[in-house]
Amino acid sequence: MVGVVRRSWQPLLAIQLASAVVTGLTFHFVVPEITVAADGTLRGPGGVPLTPAPDGTGGLEGFDLFRVLLALTVLLVALAFAWTTSIYAVIRDAAGKPFTADAAMRFAASRAALLIGWIVVAFILIMLGFALLVIPGIFLTIFFYTTLLGVVTVERGTIARCFQLAGPRMLPAMGRMTLALAANIAYQVVGGFVVRALSEPNSLSESLLAGVVSVPAGIAMVAVVVVIYAELRFHENGTARTSTLADELERVER
Repeated sequence: MVGVVRRSWQPLLAIQLASAVVTGLTFHFVVPEITVAADGTLRGPGGVPLTPAPDGTGGLEGFDLFRVLLALTVLLVALAFAWTTSIYAVIRDAAGKPFTADAAMRFAASRAALLIGWIVVAFILIMLGFALLVIPGIFLTIFFYTTLLGVVTVERGTIARCFQLAGPRMLPAMGRMTLALAANIAYQVVGGFVVRALSEPNSLSESLLAGVVSVPAGIAMVAVVVVIYAELRFHENGTARTSTLADELERVER
């Protein structure tokens, strides 16, 4: 994983920064400011209650809901492009095959819609898992984080392929991902304190700084995902190496 970061830190930094700026600006300008009042009710811009009162006043208006959905859509698209271009860059770099930004974006465009679709399906399954005693939801969250991005980006595979690939290596792979996610959460908590200390609440600087602070974690998680996916492919088929994955990317490009 350290080798991935050392080899591909420049394109990963550019990709993660771009994604952070897009998402930061989107949530600052599109999503209404939501705060928790002293009485525990949610309030939007200007202190308007978002929780409907008994007399029917307040509540999240249709336009506000539209803005939330718009922001989530932008977030999904930005994340899909960031992840697919990042995985593309890491695999090409590892195989010693140069690439251009245009080629990476074309590849991402061919994968983004598919990845977004499977992320939505995975999210629904995770929510169902949380509804069933919580533990299945946690398991599915870690499992999909471990397998889905590599399967969809490299193979154009499905959720069924995720279970097939993990096979007997599921527990070791998910164990490593659990540690990575725990470290990521701890970093984000510390980063949140730093952001709040250096910026004004609900300001543009807070949104952008939060995105910038998340960049190192994003780069690290890309490295973790690619390494675990490559190891799963190798254990499935001893001949599957970095050059194999790069060749699969090239077949997709054609």
